[in-house]
Amino acid sequence: MSILKGELQMTDEKNKIVDILIEDFIKVLGISDKWEPDNNILLELKNMIDSLASVDIKSFEERKSSIFYFANKKLNLNKSSIKKFIDYVAKFKIYFNYHEKEIISDAFDNKEILILETLLREKIKSEKDFKNIMNKFEFISKDMTIEAIKKLSNENLSKFLNALFSAYVFKSFEISEVRRYFTKNKDIANMSYYSYLKYRYDDIFERDCSLIYIDITNELFDNVNLSYEKFRNNILKMIDNNYSKLNNHCYLAINIESIKRDNISYQWNLYADIVLYCEKFKEINLKTGYFKPEVICNKTSNYIKELDKDIAKFEISNEGYSYKDCFIIPKNDDYDILLLFQKNEKDERIIPCPECWSDTIQGNSYPTINVRSWECKNPLCSGKSKTNRGKRYSLEALIKQKAINEEENNIPIESIRKWKLDVVNIEDKIDSIDMLLRHYTLFGDSVDIYSNMNIKNIYLGRKVNKYKLKFDSDIDNIFEKFEISPFFKRFMYLKNIVNNKLNNISHINNFAVYNMDSYEVISNLESNSIDGAVTSPPYYNAKDYSVWENIYCYLYDMYNIINQVHRVLKNNSYFLYNIFDYFDNENSIVFSDMGKKRMILGAYTIYIFRKCGFKLQDNIIWFKGEIQGNRSFNQGNNSPYYQAPLNAWEHIFVFRKGNSCEQFKNILNLKPVIKYIKGKNILGHDAPYPKEIPQLLIDKLKPNSTIIDPFSGSMTSGRVAYANNVKSINIDFIEDYCKLGLKLLEQENY
Repeated sequence: MSILKGELQMTDEKNKIVDILIEDFIKVLGISDKWEPDNNILLELKNMIDSLASVDIKSFEERKSSIFYFANKKLNLNKSSIKKFIDYVAKFKIYFNYHEKEIISDAFDNKEILILETLLREKIKSEKDFKNIMNKFEFISKDMTIEAIKKLSNENLSKFLNALFSAYVFKSFEISEVRRYFTKNKDIANMSYYSYLKYRYDDIFERDCSLIYIDITNELFDNVNLSYEKFRNNILKMIDNNYSKLNNHCYLAINIESIKRDNISYQWNLYADIVLYCEKFKEINLKTGYFKPEVICNKTSNYIKELDKDIAKFEISNEGYSYKDCFIIPKNDDYDILLLFQKNEKDERIIPCPECWSDTIQGNSYPTINVRSWECKNPLCSGKSKTNRGKRYSLEALIKQKAINEEENNIPIESIRKWKLDVVNIEDKIDSIDMLLRHYTLFGDSVDIYSNMNIKNIYLGRKVNKYKLKFDSDIDNIFEKFEISPFFKRFMYLKNIVNNKLNNISHINNFAVYNMDSYEVISNLESNSIDGAVTSPPYYNAKDYSVWENIYCYLYDMYNIINQVHRVLKNNSYFLYNIFDYFDNENSIVFSDMGKKRMILGAYTIYIFRKCGFKLQDNIIWFKGEIQGNRSFNQGNNSPYYQAPLNAWEHIFVFRKGNSCEQFKNILNLKPVIKYIKGKNILGHDAPYPKEIPQLLIDKLKPNSTIIDPFSGSMTSGRVAYANNVKSINIDFIEDYCKLGLKLLEQENY
């Protein structure tokens, strides 16, 4: 096959190049000579050839290799081999980052064993181990690739061939010439993709404020001598004022020491108010498209009959920072909490495709709220999927990926291991700063620290701007005004009480069991008749038995049940409430994956309890120890923004009615209940909690006292109460759980 070179001036010469590309493509794959690429691809190809001043078509062998490379890649034909390779190498404690995995993938798809060998030589010292690894793997043959293509259905084959042809064409010419055409820019000869981005938008990688850290100390609270409300409002004002200053896709960190006055935990009240405000303080008018305010309004109003649609204003979205994590940092007899939020402000500027650099793209979706993702629509882009869909990407992901190969951003493995869980023992707050800078900023960034800590102006290659927190005694009622937001008008409604006859299905004295709705039972109990309450409620939509249309419906139910529990509790009694902040979709804006986020159930809980008249005395941290999970998996990337700790603890809030002053432990070290063995549920309940949790309450009660558990499940609370000569009222709307609880009680006592 001859190679055509030189300037193209004649139409027949241009057409000849197109013909050669198509003919060779058909020849290599052995497909019908009647096949032609899609008209859009063909037109774009001709336009590109026409626009280039000079063209060098690569050799037939080079172009043939690219066909098999892209075919293997798009069909994931080496997926199993690549996984086996990475898993096997991991046995030698060798791990790969995002870019290294891309190199490995390319090496398999291109059958370039030398690249694999070079990569391994850099990581493995033992020649024996090296040979063992390399002898275990084989590359897919060209015949196997062609056979895989032939197995595609007619519809899928057509889409695939178009995607493959586009990639093949892309690689048939000099890449710099192709990108000049796609970018319509002659000045990109020596630019990298990121240089081109910065050339387009000089502010896109600005890092003049990539982290804000606020240190709220016990001493600070004393020194400013303000009420809790005014102290809190000053903090919220600072958060609001710094929002515009913080660079996009960057982090806000807030450390809150244990602050307790009058037997009330101001630490956890601050946590709740800060988390709620941070996530919801901005009111945004929703646009049509991904957002379904009318659907959400209808679903909510069908459930909450008292809902006032006019003041609920579902067309308004409450946004702000995104809640990411809450670290618990034990300290002497107490602990600090370290909150982490991310700013994701919507940015509609076009981000060119990282594969072909084209602006022929569309805003395809939002992987998370306000994080715009793009899909390349360039007919000749090499990054298309096997179904001929364009390359998908987001700026946030690109920033993360860029840092992986930068040595200055490499995080020491000791730091990653130390902060693997979100319960961390450290010697000093400076260790928190160290983690935040390494894990959530980039080398060369500027960060703002609001603290009295003595920190160097340049720390870990970051410029540190130090500020003192300033307080205004005449501060506006920021949180109080925030509560007027439509968001709170979507669930804060009281149900009408319906008088029902209660049917106790238990045959055991002092162990009442009601297979009914919790609200219906509790609303028919006598006021001031119960000595204590303890429960682990359904975690919003976490299990099949606890599904609500959206977070508003869930909070509405919790609000009404908690309000009734407050009514029936005696004065100076306690309510222990075990809840978990986890990852799910609130269904408050969209129903797609973009709505999935770290749930703020802890903050919602505190807010609702306060509104029902309870006081928050403390939060017992249930530390579950080393647990299994994938959330901390950083994909082998020891670089910023890939580190996410495993959630190793849950809330056990201690709320009180009245002015009791019983003391509870701060941290409960306790393994979760083992419920599955070899995939089989051995307990009959998906979410039992340990007996030690209700025991915390029962230890404070006298014999013959009465407790209530509104969400009893397998009746753990009641069974512990029974063993301690304490009466119990157990409620669950699932009949099987009620029967299970009675069965377990009988097994334990008879």
